[in-house]
Amino acid sequence: MLYQKIYFPMNKVFLCLMAISLVFASCKKENVTPEPFIPNKIKLAVATFSNAEKITLWANDSLKTGFQTLYLTYTSAEGNPINNASIKLNPVMDMGTMKHSSPVVQPVYNPITKMYEGGIVFTMASGMNAWVVNVTAGDETRSLSVKINNSALKTTGSYVGTDGINYQVSLVPSKAFFVGLNDFQILINKKETMMSFPAVDNLEIVLSPEMPSMGHSSPNNVNPVNTENGYYKGKVNFTMTGNWRLHFKLKNEGVVVVEDATIDILF
Repeated sequence: MLYQKIYFPMNKVFLCLMAISLVFASCKKENVTPEPFIPNKIKLAVATFSNAEKITLWANDSLKTGFQTLYLTYTSAEGNPINNASIKLNPVMDMGTMKHSSPVVQPVYNPITKMYEGGIVFTMASGMNAWVVNVTAGDETRSLSVKINNSALKTTGSYVGTDGINYQVSLVPSKAFFVGLNDFQILINKKETMMSFPAVDNLEIVLSPEMPSMGHSSPNNVNPVNTENGYYKGKVNFTMTGNWRLHFKLKNEGVVVVEDATIDILF
């Protein structure tokens, strides 16, 4: 019997090996869950649930005291985005001998940014104590540790009114302020218990800006008016750059309950 040697040109062998490697590489990539990346955001923590779904917590910058806007992305076990979930946040500060929560705006999905957007008012810095954000999706809750630094400015404050209610007044972050008439927004909550801070929607707010270093105010301001869910929108006229203090008088049915709640601004 005659045997005939078969020769394969080296270039064809190389092409075959390349084709096989590409097939295996493509199959492998299909099984890898892509790591979410959000431009101009800081990843704070990731919660993984028993079904391998993941919620990632994001912020615009490192967290500090005051109202902090938070963003969440929710992905399936295969890495596909989930945009129709009900997600709840519950912040808790553990002070050792006691625990307390703080005002929270529950996240809602934004189809434009493709993220769930909400916020938390962190009323104190972490220090020797620890903040956690409990994230609930479906029947499961995961606790995410977050570090809160002290803000250089006073952007939130607690005030006990003449009606016996403890009001939390917070500046809501917005675009950078400028000289002229600026839109701004505050959030007002009340302390029912150590763990409950519902929004307050029935107040009348009187605004009085002050520039403490110069000893003057400004004209043509617009008092904040309630929109919904504790938000009050107004306009403040900054006549120059520098340090400003916004004074708010809180009224309930025409009666002053908080004489002077203050927020500091520097630009």
